Amino acid sequence: MTHSVRHIRTLASIFCMKKIIIFILLVTQLVAFGQKPNQQPIPDFVLDGKTANELRFMRNEIFARYGYIFKSQDLTKYFNSKQWYNPTKANIDDQLTAVDKSNIQRILKFENLAKKNSLEPSYANESNSYFRVINDPETGDRIEKSSAVTFHYHCKFGKIKKTVDRTFYGGEAVPTVVYAETSEPEKPFWETTKYFNDLEFNCSYFEATNYGCCGAESYGELFNYESEESFLTFNGEYFFIEVPNSKIDMFIGYNHEHQDRDGLTVATLYLSTLSGVVNSVTFTTKDKVDKEDILWYFTPRMALTSQNEKNRVTKDGQRIQLWGSNFAKTLADINDFSILVKFIGETTGKSAEYDIPIIKGKLYGSNETNMKVVINLK
Repeated sequence: MTHSVRHIRTLASIFCMKKIIIFILLVTQLVAFGQKPNQQPIPDFVLDGKTANELRFMRNEIFARYGYIFKSQDLTKYFNSKQWYNPTKANIDDQLTAVDKSNIQRILKFENLAKKNSLEPSYANESNSYFRVINDPETGDRIEKSSAVTFHYHCKFGKIKKTVDRTFYGGEAVPTVVYAETSEPEKPFWETTKYFNDLEFNCSYFEATNYGCCGAESYGELFNYESEESFLTFNGEYFFIEVPNSKIDMFIGYNHEHQDRDGLTVATLYLSTLSGVVNSVTFTTKDKVDKEDILWYFTPRMALTSQNEKNRVTKDGQRIQLWGSNFAKTLADINDFSILVKFIGETTGKSAEYDIPIIKGKLYGSNETNMKVVINLK
């Protein structure tokens, strides 16, 4: 091997080593840059609408960026999943900048406010059920009985106990008798009996459903624990509107009319809270021909919609979280969403679509108890 060739190879080796060193330094700088928090004040719109838990992780990310070793197990697990996290320091107070400290205090302010106003339910379920078949001692008829008991904890009324007895005499079904109670030492005993085929408890309300037969839609009602009167009636499914960090829950239910004096009424759309109906829209047709074309005894195509990017529509448009109305105190604070209703003619294929906005917590923003809309199929 000649001297010149060895010299060239030596230079090449030195050049490669320099590239490796530069690369290592570059990576080191990038890692260091990734660890350092963004030195900009966090604006309110970034913090507004987040849960207390989301804000807690955001606040602690400032510490994590400096390599702080967390004592909390959930924080350790969360930040260990981040590639940039390098836990090396037990104390990073001397590294926090004025911007860091300001952002920590700003996040903490929103975090405490979210905790104060949060109504997120916390409950556990335990269930036990049995099924037995007996013969009526007097008639000899076959009787089937089933019972179930469900407990929910930490709801508004404390412990909720549900007992269901369903009895069948021969081929004829007797409606389910539902006995429910809630009790706490400091609260009065509460009970009710409802005759429905199914019943489900939530922390703020319960749903009772009487299923139809022969292809007909199911009929349901929602009840507040404080009242024997339903606050919402609906066919099929209802729509739930949740206002985060607020005491306001809203519900929308479509209820086709069983009794119609003029023969043109199709259905009524109700907007309710736990306290009762806020207002409603009654749909009618201009003539009986249009009504016969519409499958009026079935729920039309419906969905919750919103143009506000903060709001979150889930479960195929049947539930919406109004983060744009976060911390709302009254119905007048609630806007930025609507209910889309589309009627379709069974034989003609004609349709009519209505986008009904909720303005200041009311359908169409109207103070009327009920409004009428004529379905115009086109």
